[in-house]
Amino acid sequence: MHCWNHPIGLQAPSSVIHCCRFIVATLVYVQAIPHNGLRSRPRSDHLSTRIAWFSSDRGGITVKCLRKIVIAFAVLGSFSGLVLSNAVAECPTSRITDPRAFAHRDTSGYAHRQRVDFILDRLDIRPGDQVLDLGAGDGWWTEHLAKKAGPQGIVYAAEIATALVERLQKRFAETPQVKPHLCPQDKPGLPENSVDLVFISAVYHHLNKDTRVEYWRELAAVVRPTGRVAILETYPAIALRGKDHGTQLSKLIEEAEQGGWVSVETWYLAGTQHYLAIFVQQSAFFEQPAETSTK
Repeated sequence: MHCWNHPIGLQAPSSVIHCCRFIVATLVYVQAIPHNGLRSRPRSDHLSTRIAWFSSDRGGITVKCLRKIVIAFAVLGSFSGLVLSNAVAECPTSRITDPRAFAHRDTSGYAHRQRVDFILDRLDIRPGDQVLDLGAGDGWWTEHLAKKAGPQGIVYAAEIATALVERLQKRFAETPQVKPHLCPQDKPGLPENSVDLVFISAVYHHLNKDTRVEYWRELAAVVRPTGRVAILETYPAIALRGKDHGTQLSKLIEEAEQGGWVSVETWYLAGTQHYLAIFVQQSAFFEQPAETSTK
């Protein structure tokens, strides 16, 4: 199970790019007076600027130029240190340095909402995506999902009770990308290959235990081949209360695998008794045979 925050690798590339840009800008700035020290020869692309070192008849780099270089690289050192420290802070170690660290947590049923930014980051919803919010409830998550999908996307806010669907219709009357959806209990009830992501928050344990594996197969029909299923659940093994309103992680993974899915991300949401698990279809790990045309 991963740690709560981002892995540093997700941030490193952009940090390196910004740092390199800053180095180039610094070198261009500290160019010496004519015929001394460091001179830049700018081209049309500032990132491709050529830097040339050469000495003069008067003995090379001047004191004035050297002072500029020292100041500039001191600033650069502070900047790069800030970038790296921020990147490192993104992912704390899984080592337990305080025995009480996990003991103090919010045990309420909606504690996972405190981690909304992290959860949305891991869902990686992009403008134009089509998302199924299965068991949308009051629409709290639907609203956040819709913002990520944007006006060109679609979020199906699915519920099995007509009264809840009508309530969702009123709430999102001015949000055209949200489509309240009355779904049957045994399947999503959407067309094949119609969604990029299925989001199930605090609902999986409500599914019929005898038909969960079949439900995973139904999800495979609705989700596109490159799509995903993300599940937020209470973790009964560590829950102080509400153990019956959750699913053991091992049980969830077992049922998903039997239904043709595999877990690619699992996160404990720090300060809560919840986890986030993200699945893709097992078929994504095998090369599909090329279609052959018949004459």
